[in-house]
Amino acid sequence: MPKKFLILFIDTSGFERARVMLLGRDLKVSVDFNVRQNWSEQIFPCLARLLAKAGAKLSDISRICVVPGPGSFSGTRTGVAVANALGLALGISVQAVGGEAGIGVSRGRSGIKSKVRTYATPVYSTPPHITKPKT
Repeated sequence: MPKKFLILFIDTSGFERARVMLLGRDLKVSVDFNVRQNWSEQIFPCLARLLAKAGAKLSDISRICVVPGPGSFSGTRTGVAVANALGLALGISVQAVGGEAGIGVSRGRSGIKSKVRTYATPVYSTPPHITKPKT
């Protein structure tokens, strides 16, 4: 059976809301979830629901698009880390996009050229609140 060409879109840059989506030639399936904390505990079950809803497997994903921010520190960090980890594990590229509109670029529906890398870098709306080490 030939491999499906699916794009996984991850947007966890919102402060209370997130979306994961699978896109293909004849497919657009999404799962939205509300979250205020524990992003990392919720994203994988949402990805599992998304794949089940689409009748797909992780190995069917050909590219990952992720919104790197700016946004919630925990949400942005979680979404980018998951995208990069899945990209590395699946041996596929990860593309930072500005939102759902940016997906059209990676699907070849726009004349805009977008740089595709093997990882994404997060963009935070404010510096992280990390305690300075004691000296």
